[in-house]
Amino acid sequence: MKNLEFIKNVDIYLLDQCFKGNIDENSKVLDAGFGKGRNFRFLSNQGVNITGIDSKHAFVESLKSEFPKNEQSIIHSSIEDFETNSKFDFIVCNAVLHFAKNHQQLDEMFEKLVRLMDENGILFIRMTSDIGIESFLKNGVSGVYNLPDGSSRHLITRSKIDEFLEKYQLNLLEPVKTVNVDNLRCMTTLVLQN
Repeated sequence: MKNLEFIKNVDIYLLDQCFKGNIDENSKVLDAGFGKGRNFRFLSNQGVNITGIDSKHAFVESLKSEFPKNEQSIIHSSIEDFETNSKFDFIVCNAVLHFAKNHQQLDEMFEKLVRLMDENGILFIRMTSDIGIESFLKNGVSGVYNLPDGSSRHLITRSKIDEFLEKYQLNLLEPVKTVNVDNLRCMTTLVLQN
């Protein structure tokens, strides 16, 4: 297929949110933990008003060099330390929260993301979970498990999702969706609205 270069490497679940109209040119978006910038790059090129944060200096400098006109909106910060007076219509937190070192850090990051949401804002999260691989897990410490794929990740559970929904009065905009990757890890997608 031709002319699909503009969506190369974009997270398919985030692209789905664009197709559903949850992100458009008028959206104020935060990419919380943009990494190598694949989703930031796509959204910026679509004319979305986007701010990106990442805790890795090298990722920040690389994206700033690629988007010099957006330099002020590409910020070196962890999620929990990020300070702004802005609120966001849509927050992307893709494959970030599972790097939390323990339950406390996960709670701090999640609380910060909720505080950054505008009224009727949407919080999009993808992270590892125990949903679907519970029987393969052993000896987790404070939510962090050694997964069958060889990585160590903080896993969100269905009970933790329910706790967050109740504590922050959030609604599931879509059902909780989990993809099992050959019993090596499971990735859960949450689309939450306040």
